[in-house]
Amino acid sequence: MAESLLLLVRMLVSLAVLGGLGWFLLRLARQRGLGGLGARTVIDVESQRGLSRSASIAVVRVGTRHLLLGVGDHGVRVLAEGDDLVELPPEPTVAEPSADDPLGADAGDVRASGGGMALLERLRDATVRRVPT
Repeated sequence: MAESLLLLVRMLVSLAVLGGLGWFLLRLARQRGLGGLGARTVIDVESQRGLSRSASIAVVRVGTRHLLLGVGDHGVRVLAEGDDLVELPPEPTVAEPSADDPLGADAGDVRASGGGMALLERLRDATVRRVPT
């Protein structure tokens, strides 16, 4: 009886030592990023634009790199790579109508054109036929 109890205690101690060793090795591997155990690569989709029903492009950040990806039915292709892919768009400006562009460059933006009535008046002026005198 004492012999089987001693065998059980030795087995439990061995199991605890092996468990502790496994936990230590796993923690060490996570700290060093070995074998994908602790490698935490951050992947973020910065921007995405659909081109057709089955094709789109996306700017993706992988760690510190930016990638421009083409996504379609047949897979994903890297179109460009670099940090200059992500740029802020220029601030919109309100353009005055000219003879070449009677609606103004911002005719589609109702807020920038002074409201819906101002846009309607500009559209009406641009589309009314005038008889030359």
